[in-house]
Amino acid sequence: MARPLLLLVALISLVAALAACGGGDNEPESTPEFDAAYTPVNDGVLAFAAASVEALPAQGQRVTEQTANQVGELAKQAGDLAGEVSQLQPPEDLTEATQTLQTTLEQTADGLEEVAAAARNGDQQAVIAAVQQLAPTGQELNGAQDFLAEATGTPTGQEE
Repeated sequence: MARPLLLLVALISLVAALAACGGGDNEPESTPEFDAAYTPVNDGVLAFAAASVEALPAQGQRVTEQTANQVGELAKQAGDLAGEVSQLQPPEDLTEATQTLQTTLEQTADGLEEVAAAARNGDQQAVIAAVQQLAPTGQELNGAQDFLAEATGTPTGQEE
């Protein structure tokens, strides 16, 4: 009974890190071209975060094949978003945040694949461990998304 609850807490922590907004005081300069190219990527990251919330099992619910499939789809979405980010050509002061966003999306995709594989195997303990390993990556992804969103005038996770 405690394991499903622990899984839920760990998954909620990951989603909160992905959907939360931190924001910084830096005001980097963007370009209209980058703003236009980044806007659909930002929308995709926000949709990914919302889908992550939807994929969470209800409190006390064991992870099922359906959950594994949903998490596997999220992994694909994160990988696709990383590919989109890799095509961006940011101005110099946004290069580091753009690279961080790409890297953390790739790491998130890999981590979610681990979660999905553990869920498919019915290994609750491995699911919990994999989700816990994703939490720092989710926080880093959130920070990069917030930074780029503020620089480009696109929404952060806070504006819902």
